[in-house]
Amino acid sequence: MGTILRWMRVTRIVAILLVSLAMIAAVSIPIQQGILRWRAERLLSDIHALQLGKSTWIDAQKIMTRWGAWGQYKGICTQERCSYQIEMEDFFGQIPTFNRKTGHVWDAAQGWPWLLRTYEFFGGRSAIVIARFEVIRDVVWAKDFVFGLDVDEKNAEERWDYLLFGSANTEWRTERFGQHAEPGHPEYVVGRPGGCEGCEVVYARYTPYASPKDVDRLLDFDLECLTRRNPCRHAIDIMPATQRQLITERTVREKEIDAGRYPWSECLSPPEFLGRDQANVVLAQVESAHLDDRNDGTLDVDFRLLDRMKRATFWNQDAVRTVILPARATEDPSRKMSVLVPGQKFILAFRSLYPVESTKSIDVDACNPISLNDQNLNAILRGIRRDVFPETRDFWP
Repeated sequence: MGTILRWMRVTRIVAILLVSLAMIAAVSIPIQQGILRWRAERLLSDIHALQLGKSTWIDAQKIMTRWGAWGQYKGICTQERCSYQIEMEDFFGQIPTFNRKTGHVWDAAQGWPWLLRTYEFFGGRSAIVIARFEVIRDVVWAKDFVFGLDVDEKNAEERWDYLLFGSANTEWRTERFGQHAEPGHPEYVVGRPGGCEGCEVVYARYTPYASPKDVDRLLDFDLECLTRRNPCRHAIDIMPATQRQLITERTVREKEIDAGRYPWSECLSPPEFLGRDQANVVLAQVESAHLDDRNDGTLDVDFRLLDRMKRATFWNQDAVRTVILPARATEDPSRKMSVLVPGQKFILAFRSLYPVESTKSIDVDACNPISLNDQNLNAILRGIRRDVFPETRDFWP
């Protein structure tokens, strides 16, 4: 009899503890989730307030002071150069055992799904929010916002977890967009990466010279996903404006391709844009021009370097390199082989993704070569003066 009474007391104590823990979780988890959303919304508002090319070091310092508890920077941080990052996570991600950077949140979802499910049952959302900005010579030239959620998906047959992730990032130049810019808005792109297994991702990328109105729209994140009773599950839930534009542009692009039109492969950029946006600009002289043996309509032109106008450090002075003009470029009468005669001088503006010392050939887009005249030269130089950025951005986790 005494044993039974002892077991009954133990059972009551355990039941009281479990009920107490459930009550604490039911109250504390939604509260911490609401606090995270409140902070994230104010952080996003601060990022919106920063104006690329206009906001100053003083504006950046105000944000660093306000968010110092969640902020960090690499190396030195001065008005000459500073890359600053602010990062917030939900309660689950802050536990060292389940640190998101080590992938342990994902491990927990796979190995101890009941733990994450319990957390979500009480209103928790495994999430991360990151904001970045970069100052160069007293001016804010980059700002980013990143929002990620771990999503529990289930249907009648199986259950799995995946990452729902949205990002809006500044890139110094369109070569870093990872895709062709749209003719209607060359300063930004929207997209979704291919080959993303176990995730659903949408992104917006824009240069510092994109319209502030466009940047504000691309920074449209729905942070209600942090507290919604019905979890967000798709890209349109976290970046609605970006995803809607992406769907529209893909539909238009598919129709263009079906009609045999490829507007993004034609030169729609003025010389000033090329001087500013392309990583390399050189003055070069034609040595010879010849059809290639690739049977794709491209034209190989041997150019001798006369002057590095911008970077192009891999191309030695007076050295000859083969420049591959795309088929669309060679359709231009000014770029026919009969016109590209030895001794002619042109401007070349191209990106730096692949030209290296071990490779003599350089791929350029349909805007090359650029005729050398006073108008084009002055426009190119104006663009070069507007490119005040380092070679690449300093991204870090």
